[in-house]
Amino acid sequence: MAGGQLAGTEAFLQGKPCPKCGHVRTAADTNPAWQCPKCQVAYAKVRPATASATSAASRLVAGGRELAAEAGADYSVYTLIAANLFSAAVAVYFNMPVRALVLVYWLQSLFIGLSFFVRILCLRAFTVNRNPDGFERVPGKLGANVSAAFSFLGAYALAHAFYLTFLWEPKAGPGTSIIAISACALAFALNHLFSLFHNISLDSKATPNLNAMLFIPIVRILPMHIMVMTGFALTNEEETGRTFGLMVLIALKTGADVLMHVVEHHELRKNPLDR
Repeated sequence: MAGGQLAGTEAFLQGKPCPKCGHVRTAADTNPAWQCPKCQVAYAKVRPATASATSAASRLVAGGRELAAEAGADYSVYTLIAANLFSAAVAVYFNMPVRALVLVYWLQSLFIGLSFFVRILCLRAFTVNRNPDGFERVPGKLGANVSAAFSFLGAYALAHAFYLTFLWEPKAGPGTSIIAISACALAFALNHLFSLFHNISLDSKATPNLNAMLFIPIVRILPMHIMVMTGFALTNEEETGRTFGLMVLIALKTGADVLMHVVEHHELRKNPLDR
């Protein structure tokens, strides 16, 4: 046993620090070779945890690299960034009111919901949850996606109608705002139309989980809307502070928008809930 202990602790005897407290054994230490002289932990008990943490960190790094690689190969990411940059340029050029820019992002959110509505309608092979509390999946019945799509559309529209009550202004805005809002909305509409055709093609080659597709749009837009409302609260509608406010809002929203777009595509490609 002593030989095995010494073999297992050879690295520590040679000066490797204890994985728990960092103490380095010296010739004067009289503790057993399997035990740290300072914290008295058994080296063997700490190693599995250390290995587990290292493994988790490695998986996290690998996942980040995979996500970055997929994002680099996904052209819809670039069109989304372009749409956001175009909206930023239009907003600054026309000195668009912050409320008007938030209305543009509200319209983009509608486009995201409509794209998922169409995707769900186009499903041919899909799975559903066997029960609400479990992750077991079973093949879905053909046609069940149609009623689910319309239910999703109704709930999504109702939520956005409520959201609109905080943005709508009875008085008409300046003509430049109407032009700017229309131009920005068109840019986002074209982006999500491009993404829609791309995703329909991917869905036809897999069996996406219907329950996940009903839930993901909320996860997709929630961080974006949190950033929008945070930026909205930080902005100043006075002429002197409007440009700065627009830039704060655009930066917060674009970062959340692109990140969630990448995560959404990553997860739906893997069909993670279908495993």
